[in-house]
Amino acid sequence: MTRVWLFQSSRDKAAIGTKAPWYVGWYQGRTKRSKKIGGKTEARAYQARLEAAVNADEFSGAVMRTWQEARDEYETEILATRRHGTQVQGRIALDHAQRILDPRDVSDITRQSLTRYAAERIKAGVSKATVNKELRTVRAFLREAARRRYIARAPEIPFLKESTKIPSYVSPEVFSRLYAACDAATEPHEQGFTAGDWWRAYLVFLYLTGWRAWEPLSLTKEDIDWQKCHAFLKAEHNKGDRDEVVPLHPLVIDHLEKIKSFGHAVLPWPLPRRKLWDVFHAIQEAAGVKQANGKPYGFHDLRRGFATMNADRMSADALQVIMRHRDYGTTRRYINLARQLNPAANNIFVPELPKREGGAG
Repeated sequence: MTRVWLFQSSRDKAAIGTKAPWYVGWYQGRTKRSKKIGGKTEARAYQARLEAAVNADEFSGAVMRTWQEARDEYETEILATRRHGTQVQGRIALDHAQRILDPRDVSDITRQSLTRYAAERIKAGVSKATVNKELRTVRAFLREAARRRYIARAPEIPFLKESTKIPSYVSPEVFSRLYAACDAATEPHEQGFTAGDWWRAYLVFLYLTGWRAWEPLSLTKEDIDWQKCHAFLKAEHNKGDRDEVVPLHPLVIDHLEKIKSFGHAVLPWPLPRRKLWDVFHAIQEAAGVKQANGKPYGFHDLRRGFATMNADRMSADALQVIMRHRDYGTTRRYINLARQLNPAANNIFVPELPKREGGAG
């Protein structure tokens, strides 16, 4: 609790004598604040009101907390409830902020210091998108600190302006080449089926559902309705944190049937998740495909490929259900992107022009 105390100024005593006014003092962060009240009775009443406001979590000042104390609380009580990946990225971002800014108290983090932080990260070769992602983590931490009265309010965050680039997606032609090259995969092995069959099932699943890379790996055989072609995705295994029943194309079911084994998982992957990307890149190399910038495709390019090829084949509501977006605005962005990426979705009406004499119309 913030300590609130009474005092008289020695300067006032020298000038006024025994009639010197009384003050009420308190801490805001590590900064002392005070207010001149007048008589001692009035000062005591004001002191009591401030102390009551602190106990009721209504005090407009701030409870004194060091950066480390506030961070420990945030990681234990807030960050620990998030997904494992979010926890890891959150700690990394706070580590960078602590290393660069070396804050003693939460109140040391200001817009000016965060601007310096962003500049240091850019100088270190970090992309603007990554810096902004780290700043969003710091913003969440500071907002929680403000809710707990460790700072009066969270400072404005100096996000960097990112270049607007049209993202890549896996086209049907590229997907066909990837599918044909799956036999270049060497993992997973010794599962009762070939690595190529596993990857064909996995890539077909992603390309015909728009799921995120790690979501199909969580499915068990009991999560699949093999007759009705439905998959049940548990809340703890998807980004939306809600149970969902999602329709599957019969072609997805056909490929999953080919890799059925005695194990519990539909798509068993006994290796570290990082290895998934390594094998995917090896398949791309065997297929001779890469993005226009020369880099390999990512799994999210399969998700964008699904949205691009289906944005004008189904209603926006149906696309939202299958892609499992909580917010319709997210689905709308995918649809708008699809219409930029897919020329077939931009059939502009061209009126028939009358022919002109002496030349074509």
